[in-house]
Amino acid sequence: MTKIEDYRNGGEGFIKWVEDNVWLSVFPEGSDIPQWMPFSEFPPKIREMWKRQQEHLIIPGLEMNDGEFKYRLLIAMWPRGEGKSVEAILIQLWRFFCFPKMTIILGANSSGQVRFHHFEEMVRVISNSPKLITKLGKQNLQQRQIQMKDSKGNITSFIRPVSSFTGIYSGCTGYTFNEFHQAKNFKFFTEIDSSMRGVKNGLGVIDTTVAPKSHILYKLYQTWKDGKDPYLFYSYRQTKGTAKEFWNPGITQEYLNSQKERLPFGEFERFYINSWSAGAERVFTDEMIEATNFLGIDNQLNVHPALIEILTAKNNLIEQEQKIITPTGDDELDAAKTVTPLLFEQHKDRFEEWDSRLWPVDDVCSMVDAFGNPAMVTIDDLQRIGDMYDTDWAILAGMDRADPMKTRTAARTIVTAVAKGLTGSRSNPYPADDADAPRYLYFLLQLKDVEDHSIEVIKDVLISIRDTYDGIDAFGSERWGAVDMEKWCQDNTILPVIYYPTYGRQRTMFTELYLAYKSGRFKTPIVHVRGQKQDDILKEEASVFDHNPDATKGKFGSPEKYEKYGIQDDCMFSVGSAVYAGINLGVDSFRERKGVQSFGMFFKQGGLLGRW
Repeated sequence: MTKIEDYRNGGEGFIKWVEDNVWLSVFPEGSDIPQWMPFSEFPPKIREMWKRQQEHLIIPGLEMNDGEFKYRLLIAMWPRGEGKSVEAILIQLWRFFCFPKMTIILGANSSGQVRFHHFEEMVRVISNSPKLITKLGKQNLQQRQIQMKDSKGNITSFIRPVSSFTGIYSGCTGYTFNEFHQAKNFKFFTEIDSSMRGVKNGLGVIDTTVAPKSHILYKLYQTWKDGKDPYLFYSYRQTKGTAKEFWNPGITQEYLNSQKERLPFGEFERFYINSWSAGAERVFTDEMIEATNFLGIDNQLNVHPALIEILTAKNNLIEQEQKIITPTGDDELDAAKTVTPLLFEQHKDRFEEWDSRLWPVDDVCSMVDAFGNPAMVTIDDLQRIGDMYDTDWAILAGMDRADPMKTRTAARTIVTAVAKGLTGSRSNPYPADDADAPRYLYFLLQLKDVEDHSIEVIKDVLISIRDTYDGIDAFGSERWGAVDMEKWCQDNTILPVIYYPTYGRQRTMFTELYLAYKSGRFKTPIVHVRGQKQDDILKEEASVFDHNPDATKGKFGSPEKYEKYGIQDDCMFSVGSAVYAGINLGVDSFRERKGVQSFGMFFKQGGLLGRW
């Protein structure tokens, strides 16, 4: 009979305890219904997955020397579906059942968190494992605590989910954080981790996928790589998105392909490829944003992969230079940096070569007049672009209207015009052998900042767009602030798409815009409207535009929008509204545009004190 001391032998003891005592919910061979079963009955492919988990985390991470854990913090940063959360809870359950006087905290990623995945899973595992529930007793599985009592009824160990740190938990013996990449404030983690430093056999376990490089997870990763913390063990796995790289037999290539289509906002790269470059929770990468200002390279269209390759190489070189010239605060590291004029001269030659190959949109059309003021793309330039791509156009307009009464933020009222086309559709509108969905092209024609937010000026802007491009096919806007725009559009033969901004609609809107950005089908000249911090307001807003499906409100938008001088998201919503308004318009709606040359707009001056 196995003694409790035999289970306290590091990774080997943990494996033996799990296989002797724990039941888990898995899919039997050939069944699509999960069942609770002991490890001895696991299908071979699941046992192989369990073996890989042992190799990457359990054996090296739970190493013990003279009865003490070598590491105090284990981080499992694995792709989704590889069992990292299960391993985290099993490690702490093992310690709870096999080590004396355990005080284990299940930490929250925010003070408002009310559901704790780790706690719920622990309760399920204990309830469905006959030996564990017999040893513990059902009465000790409480609503907010799992507890162990001695023969006198005194609580000797407990596991408890906690939303914020207080002194009562100082000296705890263990903790976990689930999906820690979601944490925005790291104070709870640092307090609970530092309070455990002097505790014998204290052990924290974090399971997560990648996070932004500003996150504490990246700092810990760099610390581990540099070997600066002897008590930290970091298990990091990155894939190329192929099924053969995954341990979980349920993750097939068909499943991955499906997830790639369903998770458009960089989430597939973050959750399944697990790349640090995808860790930022913003929707658009630097290269995707920069590529919108270029038609292609070497005067060739439709060469987006090659364009992204050049932009990525440029940005990598810029990042290298920044690391060289930026002081670290460490005198030894700064002194060790090698900076030579020859190095930067070589970089300069490469930058000049790359720049000579890039083909800017502004070589063909621009959104600035002869005096440097923001302007619309001319009708002649739009016709020229149509000839280049062999397409006619539908003209879309969008609006995001700010509340003029709200002065605490820098929100603006933005009206945009977008041309929608399809490469090659003028010559061959219905290709018989093309079974894929049409890959529509979007060109930004105007971005107007309506400074007084008035509906009258908004209508004047739309009339100017209509006259310049021989009509507007569809106009999109959220219902708030649209006033009488629906009737006005109908009176002006414009299809109005006035919508409530539900998450489903916004997801549809920004999925289409994201895919256009990602595949190089959204193009724009440089926007000559200044943002809060940059000269090009559209680039500025795209650089911070975020998608947070777990947010209680505002799942899309700028994380700075409620700050007095924060970057806003009005342009992104205006462009998104235009794209959404025309999402059902196809080649049947495209036509040659024969508008008139715009000579600017006249706005009647009001509020004058007199006439001279």
